[in-house]
Formats: sequence, C-alpha cells, structure tokens
Amino acid sequence: MTQATIAGVIGFIVSVLAEVVPGFNTWWDKFVYKRLALLLASVGVPLVLWALACFTTVSVPFTPDDCGVDGAVQAVLLGLVAFAGEQTGFNVLVRKMSRYNARN
Repeated sequence: MTQATIAGVIGFIVSVLAEVVPGFNTWWDKFVYKRLALLLASVGVPLVLWALACFTTVSVPFTPDDCGVDGAVQAVLLGLVAFAGEQTGFNVLVRKMSRYNARN
C-alpha cells in the first residue's frame, strides 16, 4: 500500500466515524464548518508530523523522504488525499445511511 492509499482509507474511516459514533455525531451534526475543519485537520496533521520528524527529536512513526520543500508538499498532498477520502466516505456511505433511516 502506498502512503496515498493509506491516507485515503484513513480519511474515509474518519468521515464514517464522525457520523456514526454516538454522542460525537450529534455535536458534529450541529457543527457548521465540517468541511473546513476536516480540511485543516487533514492537511495540518501530516504537516505537523513531517515537521516533528524533520526538525525535532520527537519520535514519529515514519521517516520523511525529504525534509525540504518537496517533503512539505508531499505531506500536504497526503493530507489532501485524506480529505478526499473523507468527502467520499460521507457522500457514499453516510448519505445512503441517512436516506435509509429516513425511510424506516
């Protein structure tokens, strides 16, 4: 599996969990800036992990290929793939679940 595949799958899972986990989903339904929050988290987390791996002694679960601009761009692109997975998860699975629940 490539890093992009893993990022997309994680994004899909996060989106589904945000809609299914009891307690959190009621708060999430009322939250107005869902997509903006998901985008910032999806891009921010890989970028912070990249910065921690490159510029500190903090142990992270991966070693970046490049600690320059190319590495930062790769981290941002992985975040965008995760964001795309989140949006796909919502459109494919969650909307179908809400339509099913509305009918029953």
